[in-house]
Amino acid sequence: MIKLLGVVASFSILGDWVKEPGGDKVDVTSLVEKDEDAHVYKATPQDMALLSNAELFVVNGLGLEGWMNRIIDASGYSGTTLVASKGIDVIMQQTDEHGHSHQDHDAHSAVDGVADPHAWTSLRQAIYYLENISSELVRLRPDSSAYFEDRKATYIDQIKQLDARAMALFSGIEDARKN
Repeated sequence: MIKLLGVVASFSILGDWVKEPGGDKVDVTSLVEKDEDAHVYKATPQDMALLSNAELFVVNGLGLEGWMNRIIDASGYSGTTLVASKGIDVIMQQTDEHGHSHQDHDAHSAVDGVADPHAWTSLRQAIYYLENISSELVRLRPDSSAYFEDRKATYIDQIKQLDARAMALFSGIEDARKN
């Protein structure tokens, strides 16, 4: 029997994205479940035990998981940590004197601002996440590479179809507003 790849994801969306290419070859647990806030997550002893036994820890990066290094150290985790947002087009936010973030698309925000860590909300950015996750699964389980790649390709096709439908709907709204 082939041992499942033990994966811990920092939050549920990443966990779902590991399951898509990973299918029945991965055992995925999310530290922050649906309807919970990754910004205020507090690790439990059970979470520490899960992480210490995992082979792969999938995180968003971009400053979302400010608690990440503390739980890696505290749990004794020694596996691979994948920053799933690697390579995405980052949207920058400008912060005011009180530390509040404000979306700012002007060229100066890239110098003065901080990265918006919520990149997963873009379907187009989701493809980068899936590419990164799938590549890491292949690296860790090369004997299952065709399986991971086929499942990833199928899911990316679904995302592209959904994105095309959304863009068509948004375009219709924009055209209606111009008339």
